[in-house]
Formats: sequence, structure tokens, C-alpha cells
Amino acid sequence: MTLPAYLTGVPDISEKAVTGIGTALPPHVSIRGNKFTLVDGAGNKKVLGDSMDFLLADIGDHIGKMYFSNPDWTPDSDDPPDCWSTNGVGPSRDAINPQARTCAECPNNVRGSRVSKMSGASIKACRDEILLAIVHPQFPNMVFQFKITPGSFKNWRKHVEECKAVAQGAHVAVVLTRATFQEDVNGTVVFKAVSYPDQGTWEARTKALAAKATDALVGRLDRPRELPAPAAVQQIAAPLNPNSTGFNPQQGQPVAISAQPAVPTEGPKKRGPKPRQPAAEAAPAFGGASAAPAPATMAPFRPDAPTAPNGQGAPFGIAQNPPGPSAEIQASLDAAFGKPAGGAFGQ
Repeated sequence: MTLPAYLTGVPDISEKAVTGIGTALPPHVSIRGNKFTLVDGAGNKKVLGDSMDFLLADIGDHIGKMYFSNPDWTPDSDDPPDCWSTNGVGPSRDAINPQARTCAECPNNVRGSRVSKMSGASIKACRDEILLAIVHPQFPNMVFQFKITPGSFKNWRKHVEECKAVAQGAHVAVVLTRATFQEDVNGTVVFKAVSYPDQGTWEARTKALAAKATDALVGRLDRPRELPAPAAVQQIAAPLNPNSTGFNPQQGQPVAISAQPAVPTEGPKKRGPKPRQPAAEAAPAFGGASAAPAPATMAPFRPDAPTAPNGQGAPFGIAQNPPGPSAEIQASLDAAFGKPAGGAFGQ
């Protein structure tokens, strides 16, 4: 069908239409009941038994996260996870019930947020997972997702190291791996290199990688949900520490600012008349000592509050009838500006 002209250019909201409702499971490997089972995209199953051979095709760029709010959840349950992520940042845009803004901030991503019912050990409520994309030799035209859970991490790490010792240049992606279950432990997988893959299996892997068919299986297409950023916390400036150093613009060097003004040491008293003090003394230079503490001010760089004649404090705004100068000062001003006594200014 050809799209009508009047429908072209309409913004695509397909992604928003499915955000938060989960996704269908891709072709994957189930280990329910300690049995390896291949499940295709339609839900059809092929039980393999207690062992499975596979060729590693791809591996996720980040550790996957999977959280179930139900503490009684088990791998045998078909309930979808409340929250999950494979993007390395935060809850997936497809997560049903995101638990935090990012995985790093999530309280469920901390050891001790849940206790294992099997061992009683402190574990994380949000489970870590390694996502693999594998090719099975019997079904080379299909790629499956295989999740390695924390109980098998140690065994997987050991297998990766052992593959390097198979031959010069060998590694985990060029050998055929056999997965089995650890005895008497539910869901713990053991890995072992058994041979090199046949040409058909290897070509199937190469074809899948070229078509990027593994990207969705290892979580490479997952994007974090766009949650609002945390509210900014207003930073309140700390009061000036009187014992810190200030900058003297005249000297260009830091100078100490004393908490209390320095008081000059009193020398020997001399007899004679007390010298007359001037009405006002010059203020000391910035950073220097003063002879007496400066009067308290309302706030830094703010003058003292004016006082009204009635002693009740100045009214809000500008005073309507400010007091004028004394008669003596007014007469001096009139004489200086040539104002005749009793006449208007400028006459």
C-alpha cells in the first residue's frame, strides 16, 4: 500500500506506544528444571537435556540487570520482571515498573538488598546477568539468547581463561563449548571446550554477525527510560572564614584576615595633656588592623538600617519629610552660594 500524501510527515510515535509494557522474549535458552531447552520466537520448545553444545556468536556490552519485586520469584516462574536494563545506564524504556532514575542510584542494585533463600547470604535484589548470543549446531539458521546468572559467573570466567590455553590464538569465540549443570546445585552451569565448530556452524555465526542479528539478543538495542533529572540542590555559600587568607589588591599577595582587630600594645604612659582626637579617622586599608572593632552591619556590603526620628525604625521606601540641616549649617550654605537671607535660591 502507498501512504496517502496527507499522511506523510506525521511524527512516528510507535516507540512511545509500547514504552513500559515489556517486550516479547526472543529465541532463547531455558534452564528450567536443570534442563537445557531451546525456545523459538513463537514459544515452541526443543528439550536438549542436561547438556548443550554451542558456539558463542556475540556477548553484551554491559552487564544486564533483572529485578522482580516478588521475593518468592523463581526461575520457573513466567512472571515478567518489574524492572530490567541492558544499556548500562538505567531502567529500560520497556521496563514495566522502573525502580530508580539510574541503575547506580537504585537501592535494589546494592548487595544486602535481599537475602538468598537457598544460602542465606546477602545478595542484590536486582540480579546481574551476562547476555550471550549463541548458535546451536543442530539449528544453525537460528541464533538464541543465553543468559548466564551470578551462580555461574565463576565457572564462565574459568572457561574463558581455559579456552586461551587450547591452542595458539584460540579463545572462547572459536571453540565449541559444552554446557552442563553442576551436580546438586539448581541452575548453576559448568562450561568446557570440546572441539572446534564445523564449517556450517561457523558460517552461520559469521552470517548472523554481518546481519546484526545478535544485537537485540545481547541487549545492544536497549535504551534507558527518559526519567526527569534530580532536583538541583541550591548551594549556600559558606560564611567567610576570618582565619582564611584574603587578597590585598595593593600588594598582590594573600594577607591574613584576623577574627578580631589587632589592639596596639600600650607603651609607657606620658604625662601631659591628652591629644585631641580628630572628628573622623581614615579607615584602615583592606586586610590591615583597626584600632577598634567596626560596628556591626546588617549583612556584608550592606549599610546599617536607618533610624526614623521617632526611634521606631525607618519606614519602607524613602522618607516623605526627611529632616533638614541645622540653621547654622543652612546659613553657611546660603552664604557660600550667594543666596540672600530669606530669599529664594538664585534670586
